[in-house]
Amino acid sequence: MRIDLDALLAAAPSPFLLLDRELRIIWANDAYLATTGRTREQLIGRVLTEEFPAPADSVPDQMLRASFRRVLATGRIDHLPLIPYPITGPDGQPEDRYWSATHTPIKDAAGEVEFILQNANDVTLLYRDAGLHPRLRKQISMLLRLKFQVQHPAPSGHRMLRWTNDTSTSTARNVA
Repeated sequence: MRIDLDALLAAAPSPFLLLDRELRIIWANDAYLATTGRTREQLIGRVLTEEFPAPADSVPDQMLRASFRRVLATGRIDHLPLIPYPITGPDGQPEDRYWSATHTPIKDAAGEVEFILQNANDVTLLYRDAGLHPRLRKQISMLLRLKFQVQHPAPSGHRMLRWTNDTSTSTARNVA
């Protein structure tokens, strides 16, 4: 029995996107288009981080780019359990969103990463509506960002260190 994987992924209720090594979008399923409020014409051929820009050097930008670098360098799946990443909504206004993203390498015949399959699930409602107090949600976000910064130090670590120290001090003041 042969399975048409293109048709299978296209019909999947989970959002999938296929990127080339330059992070250019070459395919997206209907669930991805619905989740992001985009059309194929808007996405295909565009670089992902240009179509969905995060503030340069922001934690979300660094998290996403580091995940792609790890996939390309190691040829292994990389998972971001929770990444705050804003996108522009259908009304043209930026929306704060939270995602759970898995980046899967698709290798060529020589075993080199040729494509990255992104499965990006919008978990914003789960994150916001989990019955968590807003202060606790803010602390969880801060801890996730701090964990990322510790695991993946930025080349210009001084700025990130100041942000971390400022945030920790601010959070400690709010908690106390």
